[in-house]
Amino acid sequence: MNRSGDNQIEFSSLPTARATIEAILLGLLIPLFSSIIPIRSAMSKSLSDGINASRSKTKGLNVNIDEKDSFQQKAPYIAFGILGALYGIAIFYFLPSSII
Repeated sequence: MNRSGDNQIEFSSLPTARATIEAILLGLLIPLFSSIIPIRSAMSKSLSDGINASRSKTKGLNVNIDEKDSFQQKAPYIAFGILGALYGIAIFYFLPSSII
């Protein structure tokens, strides 16, 4: 191990021109690409359907339960749900107090 201190690297606090250009391009292209799908869905509707605020935009959902499961089949899911809820409550209450 070399302890002489000759192997020092100097860092600049300013980004390079390439890093600046990449950051600007990413900052512009990501929102542009993420807006394509919502714009296409809005353009696929007619103007009267898009403006009509009184009609619901969500579709109905039907749920059919075909077979009834016994409690022994549901018990692991219920236990995991209870443990997950207790874990969330513990994090919510104890994590902020441990930071202080």
